[in-house]
Amino acid sequence: MPCTSMCLPAGNVLLVKGAAECVLDRCDRVMLPDGKVTKLTPALRSAILSCVDEMADSALRILALARRWVAPPVC
Repeated sequence: MPCTSMCLPAGNVLLVKGAAECVLDRCDRVMLPDGKVTKLTPALRSAILSCVDEMADSALRILALARRWVAPPVC
């Protein structure tokens, strides 16, 4: 999974992208469409993976993006 770091005014952030199943395996929270971050429950994880499977069945490639705010120094 490719990873990059960025120094932003709000702090340092690590970004990772990859196959949705692989990224999701390493996450414990999720950002909802309204921008709120909530705990990634087993039910929510299952619902997301179900959507991923539906899109994959249509021959779509599904990528996920994860971020983590980290303490300096990253940059």
